[in-house]
Amino acid sequence: MKEKKLIGIETPTNFKLIKLDVGEKIFEDHKNVKSYLDWIKEFLVDEKIFEAYNKKLFQFLHKSLPKETQNKCNLCFDKKDYSLKCYCEYHIIQMYGSFALAGSQFVEIVLSNQFIFEDKKVLFDLTKQFFTCFHFIMGKGAMYYDQDIIVRYCVNANLNAIAEVFKKSDPVENIKVSNETLNNLNKEVREDKFFEREDFEYKPFQQGFFSEQIEINKNRHFVVKESKNQSNKTNKNDYSFINLFKSKEIYKKAIKTLKNNGFIAENKGVLNWVFTETKELKTKQTIIALCVVLEIKQYFKPSPKAVYNYLEYEFGIKMNKSTYSRSSDGFKDDYENEKSTNYTYTSLFKDIL
Repeated sequence: MKEKKLIGIETPTNFKLIKLDVGEKIFEDHKNVKSYLDWIKEFLVDEKIFEAYNKKLFQFLHKSLPKETQNKCNLCFDKKDYSLKCYCEYHIIQMYGSFALAGSQFVEIVLSNQFIFEDKKVLFDLTKQFFTCFHFIMGKGAMYYDQDIIVRYCVNANLNAIAEVFKKSDPVENIKVSNETLNNLNKEVREDKFFEREDFEYKPFQQGFFSEQIEINKNRHFVVKESKNQSNKTNKNDYSFINLFKSKEIYKKAIKTLKNNGFIAENKGVLNWVFTETKELKTKQTIIALCVVLEIKQYFKPSPKAVYNYLEYEFGIKMNKSTYSRSSDGFKDDYENEKSTNYTYTSLFKDIL
């Protein structure tokens, strides 16, 4: 197992703190500049989470203090008289000095990495992992951090964030990016070996990740291509809703009315049906009732076959000429019968179309 290399601030055991009041004016130019602590609190979303982690670090520090210091220290015994001498003060300074080193490095890595910074879930999980990188030396009361594991966590978070971006991106473009990145990584590893540079162990994981992404996106591209081929085959028999209407003008009028009454929703130019199924109103009957009303009001061309083909294509309702005729005839027979169940369905549309 690889030996941990811990980094931290060392403070002398004998020193004297001198507090100077320099006034607030000297800091005015920096009031709106975020510190590494501000950034870490933002990464964790809720400042209470940061305070909880900070409290844990403080508790671990006090547990690691030498026994003689613990016995003297008022803070270790939860005494609230802070005017008393705090025997663990230089240990606290050492801890926060080490934390400042680690925190500054961590924030710098995050802010320089767009994929991590923009994926708030990945960033939140990564920041929680950051607090696991600290180590306390028992009996010494000192805190250090594992720089290597911080970098590894960041590399892993970066790969996770890239994977999420790839899921939403064009597979062909993803393959191009992965190939280019993999070539660069291969070149770096080759040069590291040739010039006997220190070999960072996380590079092979990055190589493996991008090799894997190439295969994943090749498969995605194949699926998308096959899907388009199937779509093109289906479109030879165009069962689009607009083709049921006598004209484009009548179609637009019906769509506008149905949108205004909440039966159609539009998202980025795509129209989607909105049917809320209840105990009294079943979706299948509602759809057929709509078609009957459109037929009676002469929106539709006289073609029952086109209607039931559309119902199967759009809603997966398999029907033939006889089953559609029986269903539609029932709605037509009860078109004016307000006491019938069928009227409950057709009344949704007959007064608005």
